[in-house]
Amino acid sequence: MPPIPGPARAVLESGRLAHLVTVAPDGAPQVSCVWVGIEDDEIVFASLGPRRKLDNIARDPRVALSIETDEAGQLGLLNYLVVHGTAPITEGV
Repeated sequence: MPPIPGPARAVLESGRLAHLVTVAPDGAPQVSCVWVGIEDDEIVFASLGPRRKLDNIARDPRVALSIETDEAGQLGLLNYLVVHGTAPITEGV
């Protein structure tokens, strides 16, 4: 995996809530708000106890993550970062 670019790293480390999208059993998107961080140049989030997002990831690891920045673009809307990938589950960490 390539290193996370500086501007993306800043957004991910900003402390803002992110929207994590997983794939539900029927194929529909399922959205959860999560706090994210970076460990060993990987994007991470924690989940307390069993949750639908974890069941979804265990079945289908494809995810998307979006997070707003605190900077507005030319139209006055907040800029945002979107990341697509797969998510492994690491228990007890």
